[in-house]
Amino acid sequence: MSKRVIRISIITAILVVGMVCAAFAGSIEPKSIHFDTPPLESENNYEEATTKKVYVKNTTVSKAESSNENVAIVHKYSKYIEVERQGGGECDITITCKDGKDYICHVTAEATPFELNKTSYTFDKDHAPEEFEIKTKHDGCDIYFKKVISSDTNVAKVDSDYYNCDSSDFPVEVVGPGSCILTITTYDGRSQDVELNVNKDYFKTYWKRCLKNCVYSLPKGKLTVVRFDATPGAKVKIKINGKTYNKKVSKNGSLAYNIKKNTKKGKKYRVTISKYGVKYTYKGKVIKSWGC
Repeated sequence: MSKRVIRISIITAILVVGMVCAAFAGSIEPKSIHFDTPPLESENNYEEATTKKVYVKNTTVSKAESSNENVAIVHKYSKYIEVERQGGGECDITITCKDGKDYICHVTAEATPFELNKTSYTFDKDHAPEEFEIKTKHDGCDIYFKKVISSDTNVAKVDSDYYNCDSSDFPVEVVGPGSCILTITTYDGRSQDVELNVNKDYFKTYWKRCLKNCVYSLPKGKLTVVRFDATPGAKVKIKINGKTYNKKVSKNGSLAYNIKKNTKKGKKYRVTISKYGVKYTYKGKVIKSWGC
């Protein structure tokens, strides 16, 4: 056999081995993923639009990590991974397989429009909601508030548990008259302002709701406790059993009296609460159960 024929045979063998190795080499499919703007969570195609699979070939998955979990998180299985969209942006998913190699899948995701239901609220005697929440129009999607700051905590406060929250809505506590701005920042760095205007008359409606049925008589009438959840620092005067009791609402918004004299169900009382130059008087009767 000539040297030329031998060289051709060797080259052919190398090529065949290479093709065989390539056929059995590890790989992933697809190598890139794109998420469009998702629908609302309540819609039927929400899961399909926010979750995609990446399959591995000729190997199995050891671990998978996202370079930015604010964009996408990963769920690992043996022969594939699930990439779950979290927000707009780009990231890389690194898939480490048992063949000792790392494979990269690039992820891009369109940002959900950051639109609030409202950007201005007024509180007065006709607009005093029992619970107040600011929500996005895309509630239930992938917009999550990272930080909420009030420009004046004497007007409105946000519960500290919601300063870093995985939520697309949050409660606001109105604590005083005036105006303030709530600045809302999302995990992907976008922000919007919400304007709050609080009129003094708002508190009359609020106090009326707080004072209603907030007095109770313990069994057998041995001790009556009067408790109000109201505005911190407000002056409260209660007249009952021919006596007058004066106190201020504590910082946590509560007020409790220990009245020694026997007070039975149906006993009349009168409460006057005042602050901010606003005064409200409430008349009621002692009941057995309490609830504001």
